[in-house]
Amino acid sequence: MAFACFRRLRWVHLAPPLLLLGCLVSMYVLGGMLAKEVRDTAAHGSTQELELSLPNSFDDARNLSLSLSQHLRSHPQSRMLVVLLFASVYILKQTFSIPGSALLNVMAGFVFGVGPGVPLVAFLTATGASGCYFLSGLLGAELLACAPASLRARVTKLQRLIAREKASGSLFSYLLVLRVFPFTPNFALNVAAPLVGVPFSTFFLTAALGLGPYVYITCMAGDTLRTLTEMQQQAGAAGGAAATKMSLADVLDGAAMAKLALLALCLLIPSVLKRWKAGGDAAAGLDDAEVAVADDAGTAVAAAQSDKKLK
Repeated sequence: MAFACFRRLRWVHLAPPLLLLGCLVSMYVLGGMLAKEVRDTAAHGSTQELELSLPNSFDDARNLSLSLSQHLRSHPQSRMLVVLLFASVYILKQTFSIPGSALLNVMAGFVFGVGPGVPLVAFLTATGASGCYFLSGLLGAELLACAPASLRARVTKLQRLIAREKASGSLFSYLLVLRVFPFTPNFALNVAAPLVGVPFSTFFLTAALGLGPYVYITCMAGDTLRTLTEMQQQAGAAGGAAATKMSLADVLDGAAMAKLALLALCLLIPSVLKRWKAGGDAAAGLDDAEVAVADDAGTAVAAAQSDKKLK
């Protein structure tokens, strides 16, 4: 089966490696430009050092953020370069679902502040998720045709669920709740959305708005960490290090998760009330519309399976 899928490769299957290559090249070029700028500054007597690398821990993110913020303080003309480099890394991670977006959110709050950081990260989150959406739209149906029957059955169930929400006019609020809820597997939602008939405009807006509270919490943590770090540096006391000791678990603790879950439940209330007011007659009418939309959403998968049998 795997060999049969390999033989059906077409030019569209080059999209993922080309997108990955584009992100890596942009990161290399922009990172090189920023590193050269720092070296030129050092040549004129500056003692500032900047080591560019992807953060693997909370401490790495804090140290890199501190270096970037200090560089921007003395060289504000470099802000656009730093923003573009940050955007390249973020879109790469979001598109290919590479772990570490929470650390980047903290860095955004540390380097750019909450005001600019939150809308920037929300936009980059939706943009990176859109990259995953389009890749899934290009390749998902054919890959799904090669998938086990149990997985195809789950996708069919999800198609019917999305069809019901479309027919009731509640798809936007439904996806918004899924994004706000802290335990939703966003990667699975990004991949499945084009396969089950979620319109791109709805997908993009719900990703940007629904993940906004999570983005705000993490960016606020980064801004707070910057304030504590600057206070420690001004005090110059070695004992102050314990005051700035934080971890990602402190940012996304139980209280933060509970607040996000409560917000998701609050957003769910209008949809529940709408269905309750609709009554049984409207629910009966939704069944026919649900089947019709689900059949349309499954056309791509069915076509891919038919093509596979012919070959």
